[in-house]
Amino acid sequence: MPILSLRTLLIAPALACSIVSHAQQVGVVTDGVYYSPNPHLAAGTSLQILPDDGKGVALCCATVTGPAKKPSRQILDNLHDRTVAAYALTMPRSLPADTSGFGVVGPARFVRDGAHPEAVLDDNLRLVFSTCTSMEGTHYLGRKVGNRKLLVHLYEYFDGEFEPTCKDSDLQDGSAAGK
Repeated sequence: MPILSLRTLLIAPALACSIVSHAQQVGVVTDGVYYSPNPHLAAGTSLQILPDDGKGVALCCATVTGPAKKPSRQILDNLHDRTVAAYALTMPRSLPADTSGFGVVGPARFVRDGAHPEAVLDDNLRLVFSTCTSMEGTHYLGRKVGNRKLLVHLYEYFDGEFEPTCKDSDLQDGSAAGK
């Protein structure tokens, strides 16, 4: 096998893993608990919160204190069809204890506020954040800026019925390549 082909075979999975690992920086905060696809967050990890209050302004900073004892919410990673880890948080006094929305760990910086907030994660991965509701829950979505590939899809299930705001296109991978 030529060296160039071998290099391509080795680099492509590494890049795919890199994007997935960066997307693991994004989770959901609700009722003082951070729900994350990352099962290995240490106590003392700091995270920014992007409340789902419609303003689109990230707030700093909550701190992971350890695993949550009895998480009250059912949140799933819809992209990978798995449950997520739940971490107890210490919230700053400037945030109400019942703040909910996206939580972002690591050296992310928010570069755009408002209706479609954007953050730059590790290695300049840019994500735009949005939420919508289906009949029984809320979808937390993070798409790569540019090709709109869905990299984060966390779903919070509620035992009730809502007026859906999600369109089919909101819940599908928007990249040209698809899934």
